[in-house]
Amino acid sequence: MRISEKIKQLEAQTTSYISAIQQRLAEREQPQLVSYFTSSMTIAHQANDENFCLGSYHIWNIGTKPLTNPSIYLKLHKQTPFSFSGKYTTSRFKQSFQDQLIWQRFNDERSKHEFWFKPVNETIIAPNETIVFPHFQLTWSHLKPYSGLLEGWTYCDEMQEGIMVINPLHICSVGYAEEEAEVHDDAT
Repeated sequence: MRISEKIKQLEAQTTSYISAIQQRLAEREQPQLVSYFTSSMTIAHQANDENFCLGSYHIWNIGTKPLTNPSIYLKLHKQTPFSFSGKYTTSRFKQSFQDQLIWQRFNDERSKHEFWFKPVNETIIAPNETIVFPHFQLTWSHLKPYSGLLEGWTYCDEMQEGIMVINPLHICSVGYAEEEAEVHDDAT
């Protein structure tokens, strides 16, 4: 066998190996998703006023395969001054809603720092589709300096170890609210 024939044989074998590896990688393709918060805040300037954050948690399937049985885990750190509320059902409250994405809390309802939710009537996120846990609220007092963190993770059958949200909500103050805060109205 000549050297040029041997080189062609090795090139064909290498091409075959590369093709097999690419095929196996495509079969094992990891689902891809992006989870993120959107939020809007009202920050108090008077000591007795309450601060308010309205947020939503988005799950966007950027992969090529559907994601099944999605759920989210939201965690408020223990020292955070925030109170969490939102629109969701619990295992004790079952109601039929048509044409609406309804979320159910499925962990201990007494927990003030850990929240697990799953969509009740949506078990698949198709490729390039987004589902949203909308309009949750964080409230807290402005009587003293505050600092708090809300983190989130998305889970599904394809990602049982979870994917962390790309933008955790970290909210903090610089100092105390003044009892007699000065309000400035600029006419400009």
